[in-house]
Amino acid sequence: MIWGVLVLIIFFLLYKMPLKFKIYYKYNGTLNKLDIIIYTFYGLIKYDIDIPSLKVKLSGKSKKGKRKGLGLNYLGHLFINEFILDIKFDSSDAAITGIIAGVLYFIERNIFLIFQKCKKVENYQVKIQPMFKQENMIDINFSCIFHFKIGQIIYERIKIILFQNLKGR
Repeated sequence: MIWGVLVLIIFFLLYKMPLKFKIYYKYNGTLNKLDIIIYTFYGLIKYDIDIPSLKVKLSGKSKKGKRKGLGLNYLGHLFINEFILDIKFDSSDAAITGIIAGVLYFIERNIFLIFQKCKKVENYQVKIQPMFKQENMIDINFSCIFHFKIGQIIYERIKIILFQNLKGR
């Protein structure tokens, strides 16, 4: 009896427990820094990942495989407290700077449309500033704070597994 109540209390706490992420990124040509902070158990447990120099390798090879439809199901349970992106850039050619600005504005609008599926977006700021000084430079400041409840993700995953099992029969 006591074990059943204890398991029920733990399940309820797990279902309501938020998992909060704070992501900070800064790049200005020389400084390239990524900082990720993860909070759980109502802020009592904190894990900090500090990456002083982020190196990105682009590969022409892609793995082809069947993707499962998991992507946008979870957005309904995602709460975005802060999304701030500030990009200043320039190239030696004004036409290229204008094209890059257009592509970045297009990507920003699509990110905004995806965020509209989230339950709550409190602070959304995106600044894209083409400089047109004909210098090769880029300056990126990114800050994002979001959280979701662990139980909701578990519940959605169980629904997907059950749906796939019923669909397979």
